[in-house]
Amino acid sequence: MAGTNGFGQPNGQALTQEQQLAQQAAQMQQHLNGLVEQNKAGFAELARRGIQFDPGTVLSARLDSLIQSVAEAFGPPGQLWAIQARISFEQQVAEQQQAAGEQGRKAQLGLGASFTPSMIRQLAAETGFSLKPGS
Repeated sequence: MAGTNGFGQPNGQALTQEQQLAQQAAQMQQHLNGLVEQNKAGFAELARRGIQFDPGTVLSARLDSLIQSVAEAFGPPGQLWAIQARISFEQQVAEQQQAAGEQGRKAQLGLGASFTPSMIRQLAAETGFSLKPGS
């Protein structure tokens, strides 16, 4: 008895278009999984060597790639959509940066308020910072 092609059909029998697409998708998914694992290992190696990689850069690159793929699928009008999508993304990033700055400042002020004078003197002594003006 002959083997099957993975879709329950005997080897040599033509696959339907849907089956061909499913087979192609499975191969592409396997390739993607390999790339993801390679990237994870690469990030782990960088971290092991003390090199920090900005996750925002990775996310931005992935989003840009997605936007470009969608734009190409829609032809010439897709390029206008892509530009607008990128503008919207950058505006959201700017809004989030502003909000993070404000929240961070409040958190820093709250943290600073929790230090006692003796804690401040001890930190100054440990770091060599002088609390006396002009020193």
